[in-house]
Amino acid sequence: GFPHPTPMPKLTPTIPCKAVVNLTHPLNVVSGSGRFSNFENEDSYYEAPSYRHLLVDGAQDVYFYMLNTEHATSEANTEISNSRNVNIYGYKTEPSWYAVAVDPSWLHDRNPATSIW
Repeated sequence: GFPHPTPMPKLTPTIPCKAVVNLTHPLNVVSGSGRFSNFENEDSYYEAPSYRHLLVDGAQDVYFYMLNTEHATSEANTEISNSRNVNIYGYKTEPSWYAVAVDPSWLHDRNPATSIW
């Protein structure tokens, strides 16, 4: 067993296992502006429903050229909220409840200009 492996696996743990930890905060946050190429994350470990691979919040003039967030076990891989002019040119995802969650509470703006191409 760990830290000294044996040729045959042990049937009982040789060190105590830690309790499950659920990530409740986003892994990556964009809150300003910028251009991102080939943004990719595909983890699926220890994620609470509120976890996001990517949260775009309070941002303006953001451009993603090939965004790939996938395999999150949370409610969505990516979330866009309280932001303007967020553009995604190419998006790939694999199983999740929602690929991109867009918070409609900020749609009161005349031209939110969020687009996925």
